[in-house]
Amino acid sequence: MPKSAAVEHFTLPNGIKVVYRKVNSTRLVHCGFVMDAGSRDEAPNQVGIAHFTEHMVFKGTLKRKAWHILNRLDSVGGDLNAYTTKEKTSYYASVTKDHFARAVELLFDISRNATFPAHELEKEKGVILEEIEMYNDSPEDMILEALDRITFPDHPLGNPILGLKEQIPAFTMQDFIRFRDEQYTPARMAFSVVGNFNVKSIEAMIKTFLEPLQASPQAQPLQRSQPKPFDRQELSEKKTYQQANFVIAGNAYPYGHKYYFALLALNYLLGGPAMNSRLSMTLREKHGLTYNVYSFYNPFVDCGQWGIYVGCDTKQLPKVRKLIEKELLLMCSETFTPAKLLALKRQFIGHITLNNESLPSQMISYAKDYLDFNRLYLLDDVIAEIQALTPEMLSQTANEIMHPDRLSSLLFEPEED
Repeated sequence: MPKSAAVEHFTLPNGIKVVYRKVNSTRLVHCGFVMDAGSRDEAPNQVGIAHFTEHMVFKGTLKRKAWHILNRLDSVGGDLNAYTTKEKTSYYASVTKDHFARAVELLFDISRNATFPAHELEKEKGVILEEIEMYNDSPEDMILEALDRITFPDHPLGNPILGLKEQIPAFTMQDFIRFRDEQYTPARMAFSVVGNFNVKSIEAMIKTFLEPLQASPQAQPLQRSQPKPFDRQELSEKKTYQQANFVIAGNAYPYGHKYYFALLALNYLLGGPAMNSRLSMTLREKHGLTYNVYSFYNPFVDCGQWGIYVGCDTKQLPKVRKLIEKELLLMCSETFTPAKLLALKRQFIGHITLNNESLPSQMISYAKDYLDFNRLYLLDDVIAEIQALTPEMLSQTANEIMHPDRLSSLLFEPEED
């Protein structure tokens, strides 16, 4: 198949973006909706409602109760799931191709016809509160959540996706209906399919379920305020943890920035998932100071966050901080010789290629690309962007994002006995 025909995409008259890729070498079909509706789209009195809505659509629709929804795909060995991020909500399914129509109809039903029954709502409030408590028991999750509040003060991006314990009990059925009708509008939706299917069946599904879909009178256009860059600060809190938990972080590039791929590559080199990342090799392998250390890059459509997390014994923290700062300064002064640049590109491209083998991940990625960029970043496009990286691009990116003088710090320090 010609590369240009590998992935088909178009926009329906009602605004829904449709993306599909046929893969003959599998018996499965992966499909799903991705909505431009995340926790950053919540009002101040709605913190947590995007994630809560994701839970509640499984609790009943106009024609199904919770049991029927959960059993609909499980009964044929399929999978139904969902997740919420700062900027997106996704509902997706995987089934054998014989049950593709069943999956599409169910996804449409829960995303458009959920009724948010009151008795289910009261039960699910307890589930959400338990989920919040589970995160509160994780020092790593808690410090990263606190970091968001520092990075994005007085902005929805600084709020926890799970919500606030004091707001969750107050949500009503009408709150969920209003949020769904305002946010789940066709102009903010993408429907993606990857797998072994009949192309004509895609067209039939679209005509049956997607083409007639119209926005509700309460539908809101996507309007997001851009957070202001935050000032550098150093904060410390006493906690009842056994370890010191430490993060340093700063402003970073948004999606689509000209150095977006440069920062992705540098983040991978410094503290990515590879066992030979520089932070892992220095702090864990060479000095034995920590079990868990990594760097992270959280890009959004109009801003970004980059940083490093480490958990270690309190007595070792001064040495850990000194070694991290040394690695950051080395990144900023690095001379990327042709050999070093080739090695970085080769490893990073290999990592991305391995991750791209996941068809469900491809399905979600295509929908997100179409919503964020109105175009698709296929694997060949990503590889081309990485191959185009130069030493100058990497050096400028490191100095703009990773220099210690640009980074804030937050420490959760164990209380003394």
